[in-house]
Amino acid sequence: MPIQRINPFFIIGTNRSGTTLLRLILNAHSQIAIPDEVEYFKCFDNNSRCIKHWRHLKISSVQYKEFVAKFLESRTEIFPDVNIAKLKDDITEAEQFDFKKPYEMALEALAQSQGKQRWGEKTPSNLFFIDILSDMFPHAKFIHIVRDPRAVVNSLNEPMFWPFPNDSVINALNWRRQINITSLSLDKFVAPENKIFIKYETLVNSPLKTIECICDFLNEKIEEKMLLWHKNCSSYMKQTAQIFNRNAISPLNRNLIEKWKNKLSHHEVAAIESICRKEMLNFGYEMENLTLNPSGKLEVILSSAAYNWHCWRNRNRRGLLMHQKAFSRFRK
Repeated sequence: MPIQRINPFFIIGTNRSGTTLLRLILNAHSQIAIPDEVEYFKCFDNNSRCIKHWRHLKISSVQYKEFVAKFLESRTEIFPDVNIAKLKDDITEAEQFDFKKPYEMALEALAQSQGKQRWGEKTPSNLFFIDILSDMFPHAKFIHIVRDPRAVVNSLNEPMFWPFPNDSVINALNWRRQINITSLSLDKFVAPENKIFIKYETLVNSPLKTIECICDFLNEKIEEKMLLWHKNCSSYMKQTAQIFNRNAISPLNRNLIEKWKNKLSHHEVAAIESICRKEMLNFGYEMENLTLNPSGKLEVILSSAAYNWHCWRNRNRRGLLMHQKAFSRFRK
């Protein structure tokens, strides 16, 4: 029996900003299902034109079936209890063919397999497709979560987070670009009543109040088990995701908020703040106001130039970040 359709929602945030933690907390709700990262838009191989015109397919029915099969068969681990063969048939036999249908029906099937009424999604790269998501799902809700860029960069610098480089300047530039794209897109494409902003630090320091606020925004009642999400959250995560997100599957730890202070060097903190200063002040993050020496300033200037060239050269490719190192000063 199909689930009753309730407006979906999207958790929007950069990598390492707390999107997984928030996903697991909300997924613990009896009526909300949020899978691991679906990465639906990767199926389009950066074909921005194809994505933008998602209603009007310029492919044959055979090609559409191949697209659906490729999307579902490469994500069986994300939809473990879904009958993929039946879902493929349901999608391709629908009267209307478009690129919303596979995405929506797969997530509806996931929710149904868990006996839940509503689905959400939290792929970090979705922040580059807010215009498409708001067009596909005009009544969808968007939860924008932000974390201190110094903490984000410190996390991205860890070797396990390949393909992000162990380069604090490049990772700070990536954070700034993602934050600005997210803010501009939410302002332009999403109505005020359909979006909410939270900080990772607030979620960790005041979980009950923050979760209540989010549930109120989603028109859902808070449930006690949402505060105990870590008890059985591993059953809702891929094994590889558990390795990358060890902290997200453990009780909240306030010490993680300022972990970067013991990990990043003076020069790294100064560089990150010089790059992200405007955004940090806008979000209310306290600055260390460390001085960046002349060679550090030169490093930021040269890396920024290389970064801007990289973005311009790939300007027609959505979701592209810089994953290669630029120079050597801030690498460990």
